[in-house]
Amino acid sequence: MITHLLIPLDGSHLAEVVLPYAKTLSRHFQPRITLIHMIELDASSSVHGERHLSSEDEACAYLAGIAESWFPPDADITCHVHTEAVDSVSDSLADHIEELQPDLVLMCAHGSGGWRDFTVGNLASQVISRTKVPIVLIKKDPDPQGRLFNFLVCLDGVEEHEVVLPAAIELGRGLAAGVTLLMVVHTTSSLLGSDNETSRLLPNTTRAVLDATEEFAYEYLGKKAMLIEEAGLKVLIQVRRGDPAQEILETSREDEFDLVVVGTHGKAGLGAFWAGSVGAKVINGSSIPLLMVPATKEEE
Repeated sequence: MITHLLIPLDGSHLAEVVLPYAKTLSRHFQPRITLIHMIELDASSSVHGERHLSSEDEACAYLAGIAESWFPPDADITCHVHTEAVDSVSDSLADHIEELQPDLVLMCAHGSGGWRDFTVGNLASQVISRTKVPIVLIKKDPDPQGRLFNFLVCLDGVEEHEVVLPAAIELGRGLAAGVTLLMVVHTTSSLLGSDNETSRLLPNTTRAVLDATEEFAYEYLGKKAMLIEEAGLKVLIQVRRGDPAQEILETSREDEFDLVVVGTHGKAGLGAFWAGSVGAKVINGSSIPLLMVPATKEEE
């Protein structure tokens, strides 16, 4: 169950794109909600082209107004303003996540600098690199109804990334969502780096390996689908061929999904994740909310 939802806000309309989705989650889960703002050290006078919240009083008033206008009177909401000015908003937010232990964090994915760093590769990636809590990233132009009822769950056959399954099941149960499991298998032309070089040297062998991988994908997704069905959710499976990021984006558009669910590599692989991996390309190419579930390995 989602029992505690954390929502960082900077006072801008861009950051508020998360609120329709927060309202949906509040209605279905009745979680405890923490609205949070950190006072930034030497902050600029504006954020996202709007007045920057730079004092405790105005930040408290702003969060209280959000609570009153977006959530029912009986909602369990805490408005928290970290009054000691911080040099790093991402570090402070990560520290608060560690302290407050929410089940889910909702944040926007836009900006450039400090609180303005709500953008791919900046504040969001920095926070994700320091926490094991799933984070929903919302881009601009959100669905005004905050619909979260049709999930696209991306798998790649790597056991570490299967952490997306319990997260999708838990969220899907509360929302009565439908789930589609997707695995993308490369074609010879979509392979990169050394794999592409190998495909040119051994085209027939490469095609045979990829065809076998496609067969594995159907079997693999079928087994995972059974777990989701046992949890009481409707589930479909899709296997597509091509560039993973492109195929994920095309699938999400064609079937009008409300949420794309992916696993991240945690600290060890975050640089690659944000620098140009599938997850980063999906974020940059889609306006659909993205649930990122940390898949950090246990220390040996």
